[in-house]
Parts: sequence; structure tokens; C-alpha cells
Amino acid sequence: NVRNKKTINFIIGGPNKYFKYNRQTQKKIFNEIKFLGEKFKVNIIPSRRTPNSLIIELSKINMENVHIFDDLFNPKEYGELLSEGNSQIVTWDSISMVSEAISSEAGTFLFKFEEELCPKRYHEFFDKITNHNLAQFYNQNIKPYKISISEYNESLKTKILNKIQSN
Repeated sequence: NVRNKKTINFIIGGPNKYFKYNRQTQKKIFNEIKFLGEKFKVNIIPSRRTPNSLIIELSKINMENVHIFDDLFNPKEYGELLSEGNSQIVTWDSISMVSEAISSEAGTFLFKFEEELCPKRYHEFFDKITNHNLAQFYNQNIKPYKISISEYNESLKTKILNKIQSN
């Protein structure tokens, strides 16, 4: 699959033991997708946890550039969407969704909300991935960028081998 420069995937999680996905959060996500749809093709990729009320609201967006991925149990199509998007915007409530987005090697942007509820271990994870340039925090002046997991893995491998040899 070839990356489309004008395509963004907006990957949405859902409530868990830390994040509530209250009405204000849902409205923030909705408004941001409408904003992005003015400039980009936006593939909305909900998860099984995404509130149904939010999916219903998003499906009412009547914009040519905004599409909802509704086959949640089709990993092949999900993977194709990840490889098509030039950028991935991911709600920060799921470390696994963030990791999947990063593994696509497209620029990944973390979408913050309900910041007061975000646990310390999530902040530590986000600090690590942003410090290694594997992700950035989202803002409306989005500038696509590429990452290379293989370069990061090669560097990590070298460090591990050096540590083993020095022992």
C-alpha cells in the first residue's frame, strides 16, 4: 500500500478504568475530526470501546473527506488503513492502539483529553516515545513526519549486545 499524503487516520479508543469519555471529550473529538476533514481525508477508526453515541454523531458528519471504518472485526482492512494513512492521530487512552499506530511507521500524534485522569505510567510511556521521536502530541498545525522503527530497533539491539558483552 502507498501512503496518501492527504490521508489521516483518527483512531479512537473508549472508556476504561482511567478515562470516562464524557460528553465534553466526545465533543472535542467530533469537532477535531470536522476540522481535519476540511483539509484531509480522515479515516475514523473506532475501537470496540468507542461509545456508540460518539460513533452515531460521527456518522452524521456529512463531509466527503470523512469516512468511518465500521468493520471492527476485520484486521486485514484495519492494517491496510494503517498503512495508507500518512499520519495517525490516536486517542491516548490505549497504549496498545498507540503502539500499533507507531508500528505503521507513519507519524503518530497523541490526542490528549481528560488530562487530570491520565495515570503516571501512561505519562512515563508517552515521555519515552516522544523523547525517541516515535510520536508527538497532537495540535491543529499537524505536519506529517516519518519514523523508522527498524533504526530504533537496530540502535536498541546494539545497546543490548554491548551491555551483554561488557558483562
